[in-house]
Amino acid sequence: ELSEGKRALFLQRFLGKKLEAVVIKKAKNAARVLTGNYIEVFVPDCSAEAGEIVQVRIDDISGDEVLGKING
Repeated sequence: ELSEGKRALFLQRFLGKKLEAVVIKKAKNAARVLTGNYIEVFVPDCSAEAGEIVQVRIDDISGDEVLGKING
């Protein structure tokens, strides 16, 4: 419980921020990317391929799910 609270506070600091990330998993138009500080972000609309470096903006945090958008 304590670690969940700390994680939530940590993630809140990045809400609305742009971070560099690598695409770690690609499925159709969606992707999962991993930021330099180990935040895994689900991006529902991503044209980049696995292994590519992208700029992602963290738009929403819902429980354990972090949602973002790729910035061109």
